Amino acid sequence: MDDEPKEDDPLRSNGTHDSELSETRRAAWALHRDLLAMADKADTPEYMRAGLLERARAAQATYDGLEQFWRWKHEQEQNVLMLKVAEASNHLARQSNTTAKALKNWTVVLAGATVILAVATVALIFATLAA
Repeated sequence: MDDEPKEDDPLRSNGTHDSELSETRRAAWALHRDLLAMADKADTPEYMRAGLLERARAAQATYDGLEQFWRWKHEQEQNVLMLKVAEASNHLARQSNTTAKALKNWTVVLAGATVILAVATVALIFATLAA
């Protein structure tokens, strides 16, 4: 990984565990950077340089592994949120269907009452005309 971790690291803002994970990643990156700097010094013996470079690669692998873990964890959290949204949407759809059925029933009742009132009005008109 060639880029140093950024200050706006998303791991930093997602709670204690993610903050600890972010700090561990930063420490792995710092170790990687320091080991490379030590290996690049002119007075570092060749046998030490190889060991330092190997440890620097291991530190970078740790950093990369933590990054992959965070991405996986973030995806899982997003999946859980999407599941909760889907459940809430289904609940609202069921409530909407129940409300629609109730309105339909009331519409039928009101239509029936309107027909009864119309028949009664016509009967009253004929009764008035007949009298």
